[in-house]
Amino acid sequence: IENFVIDNNSDAIVERIFDLQSENAQLRAELDRRRGDWPRISKAADVSHSWVSQFVRGKIPNPGYATLKRLQAALSANPATAQAGQD
Repeated sequence: IENFVIDNNSDAIVERIFDLQSENAQLRAELDRRRGDWPRISKAADVSHSWVSQFVRGKIPNPGYATLKRLQAALSANPATAQAGQD
């Protein structure tokens, strides 16, 4: 019975994995666009500037759900500045 439940949910699991990958790609793109805001964003998300840089470049294979949520919250709480991307 356990295998049956897993098999029935496999499509939903795969779909959620693709959703998370898409969300990560969107988050990376938004961070890349707001490169000039990284010091503020990284501080608000409680990660280092270096961590943000590595994440944007795809060097962190498993960034962690809680960290991604903090980054999303930091991006929402810190609107883009006029100087974003000019570093």
